[in-house]
Amino acid sequence: VGGIILQMYLWASTFSKKGWDVYSFSENKSQRLEFINFLRYPTKRYIGILIELFYSLVLVLRYRPKIIIIRGATRTLAYLSLYAKLTNSRIVFFAASDSDLQISEELIAADHDKKLFRYGLKRVDSIILQNNLQQDLLLKNYNKSGLVIPNIWDKDRWHHVKTDLGLDDYILWVSNFRYLKRPQWFIDIAKKMPHLNFVMVGGPVDKKLFEACESIVEEIPNLSFLGPQSLEYVNALFTKARVFVCTSTIEGFPNTFLQAWSQNVPVISTFDPSDIIKEYGVGISVKNIKELLTAVELLQNEQDYFAFKDRIGSYFKNKHDPDLCYEKLVGFLGKRYCS
Repeated sequence: VGGIILQMYLWASTFSKKGWDVYSFSENKSQRLEFINFLRYPTKRYIGILIELFYSLVLVLRYRPKIIIIRGATRTLAYLSLYAKLTNSRIVFFAASDSDLQISEELIAADHDKKLFRYGLKRVDSIILQNNLQQDLLLKNYNKSGLVIPNIWDKDRWHHVKTDLGLDDYILWVSNFRYLKRPQWFIDIAKKMPHLNFVMVGGPVDKKLFEACESIVEEIPNLSFLGPQSLEYVNALFTKARVFVCTSTIEGFPNTFLQAWSQNVPVISTFDPSDIIKEYGVGISVKNIKELLTAVELLQNEQDYFAFKDRIGSYFKNKHDPDLCYEKLVGFLGKRYCS
């Protein structure tokens, strides 16, 4: 499950609990799953944009939503920003990665799709950001401002599963395998710290990188390479982890941070959204492998380690509670759309 999908699911759950009817899309068939009404939305290669244009218009006119939420850079924002005018719907763009707001750096393959996304973003007034850097980028590149709401997390939603690892107090890395996630850094620190246990989880977005890392790990006995796993399984891994490590070059607000903090697990990260890690003392922000090693060793000290855990509990509830974030969003959108 990607970060965008997971956050959309959690927001859908929150809206549903507040009495909203929630709709989303499926390539297969129209059906209701849990609290979401899925509408069939077929895709076809080469003519996909034509289908999107047609089905988006039909569905917006048929269901006339009060609010349309789009998360992450996508060409869909362009035509939905136009269609929303027809039904007086409020379209809300949730930024995902910081790259969404960096012109030409959006994580979209085709240049024409990037241009469509930028066109849509220029037309949207309601923008939700994950961190202060995104606020700065939005002002610099689009001369707009938005509301900062970090990702939400409902730790009571997930059922517990067994991991059967036979390990406790391991150093955990969870991410998709892409070069910007720098999985090699985590492998390097595992090699240099044979006295500690390391666990690595993630799917092969970049198949060659995934296979290269998998091959290297075979020679590192203290590193367990688990490949892709279910969300419930990963949540269970966090319950027994000592530390979570993020080695990414760029993010928005990683869901993995919330998975860690919901279990009072400190984060060591090369990416610090809005300097939250530094400001609230919920982990350690680092810049290179040397600092990574130092941070991991520091968190082996029990006194330092439990000081971090104590700070995490109070921070997490106040910043990432779904109900609190919902009220903040509703206040931003106004009674006209949320009554």
